[in-house]
Amino acid sequence: MLIEKPLILMINKSQNMKNLLLPFIIFLFTFQIKSEKLAQEYLNLGILFHDKGEYNSAIETYKKAYQMDSTGNVGTLALYEIAMSYIANKEYENATLYIDKYIARNSSLRGYMLKASILDYTNRTKESIELYKDILGKATDENDFNLIGSIHYNLGICYFKSSEYEEAKNCFFNSVKYRPIHNQSNLLLAMSYQQNNQHSTAAAIYFYYMCMNPDYNDINKIFHTLLNNIMQGYEIKDGKRTLLVNHEVDIKELSRILFIANESEENNPDLSSKETMQNYIIGALDIILPFYNDSVYNDPIANYYLKRFISLKETENIEAMYNYATQNIFPESSQWLSNNPDKKQKLDEWFKNDYKKLLE
Repeated sequence: MLIEKPLILMINKSQNMKNLLLPFIIFLFTFQIKSEKLAQEYLNLGILFHDKGEYNSAIETYKKAYQMDSTGNVGTLALYEIAMSYIANKEYENATLYIDKYIARNSSLRGYMLKASILDYTNRTKESIELYKDILGKATDENDFNLIGSIHYNLGICYFKSSEYEEAKNCFFNSVKYRPIHNQSNLLLAMSYQQNNQHSTAAAIYFYYMCMNPDYNDINKIFHTLLNNIMQGYEIKDGKRTLLVNHEVDIKELSRILFIANESEENNPDLSSKETMQNYIIGALDIILPFYNDSVYNDPIANYYLKRFISLKETENIEAMYNYATQNIFPESSQWLSNNPDKKQKLDEWFKNDYKKLLE
């Protein structure tokens, strides 16, 4: 005959089991929290090593972070950072191994972007281009604009390296549309136009780059490149001469010559009277704009920059802009800014308003 166990005894055993499990559960939970916290500390330390250029130490530290949180979010991020440090160390095979692990756990766009970069670094640029195009197909308006701009920028670099300058132009311009003040996108867009033998538009974009980045270390080199592109952009019309200038000539003299090179009063009214330092800086726009013929106006990229210059003229900010752009090239420009704080303030307001319009 079966004898039922007293109910009170069963309840007591169940309660005892709960009492035993509860501390264990708390221990596991506490251990997990401590592990995640320690993993995050290792991750942060790895980032410091990476930023200092100590990539081997960074990799070793990231791997400790992964071991402490192999199934958690910190561990997943550690896989990405390990791949980044392997890339910096030019160990692309190991980088591929870890970025593939990351992608298997996280389908975010940046994982695929890093893999595309590895393909490019290993001279598989065509494969990289196809992957970047696939990434763009996955991108939506919900993604960060800066991230989408970065995808276009990286794709543009691949096209530029492949001498596909027309495609590169479109990519860099798309990057600019998502990130209007991204300096490298503007600079590489100008270089793409130059490589495509569209020198007048290249000159305009080079100058726009100078306006956005007057403190650039090689600003003199950029200005010289701008002037050379202006010269390359000259066209002989109605028998008017195009003056060829030795590129080694003093940069100030080269600037002055450019303003008397074309004698056409129709294209450059009163151009020959602009002889002073201030006037020949301001007059550069009068050199550039005539080359925006009907075919160039139909170029949405050229038009994008042309509208900026037209707006500057209409708001009477051209003088301030040229002095701002060349403040580290000509001492007179820097002095002008010091002597005209009200005009500098007006230009600052133009920058703010223009930036708002570009983001609309």
